[in-house]
Amino acid sequence: MCSRLIAMRVFPCALLSILLSPCLAVTSQPRAVAQQMPLRDAALPPTVQKDIIAALVADNKGSPDEPNMQEIALNSSVSFLALGRTGAPAIVVVVNGSSLCGNHGNCPSYLFMNENSRAVLIWQQDVGGGPKVEPAVHHGMHDISSSDVMNAGGEGSVEVEEFDGKTYKPAYCYEVKQTETGERQKSRHHPCG
Repeated sequence: MCSRLIAMRVFPCALLSILLSPCLAVTSQPRAVAQQMPLRDAALPPTVQKDIIAALVADNKGSPDEPNMQEIALNSSVSFLALGRTGAPAIVVVVNGSSLCGNHGNCPSYLFMNENSRAVLIWQQDVGGGPKVEPAVHHGMHDISSSDVMNAGGEGSVEVEEFDGKTYKPAYCYEVKQTETGERQKSRHHPCG
């Protein structure tokens, strides 16, 4: 009787943990907020917005879009990404809709942190898709990856970067190819360069 009673109490708990484990796994993985908005409409302190615009304009000096760079910056897509286990999310800025973008939507991307109402640049990529959150953590921040897509099939190269306490630095790279059966295949990790 006692063993039957224990089994009756353990089974529902075990079943509940099995059913909830996919939900827990999904919620523990940080990701960007689904909603993206133009920088001009983002709920950011004015000084943070001005810092981001200044960084984008300075980074794109000499580009064909330079005279319109402030307007391009204001129209850039903004979302937020929880990279740290605590603290404010990072501000993801993707410059789109200009000659700064490469083939297959490979547009410049930036990550900023709001520190004391100032935008601090912690990562940038001139051309590519990213950033995406990786499971590993260094200095309290998740690693990130970015890709340079070469074709419509999603083939390209991926760079994984670690946070060093101030900015993100390359850790390793790999390539992604599509097999004849349509599956994506990753190469071995190797130094970037």
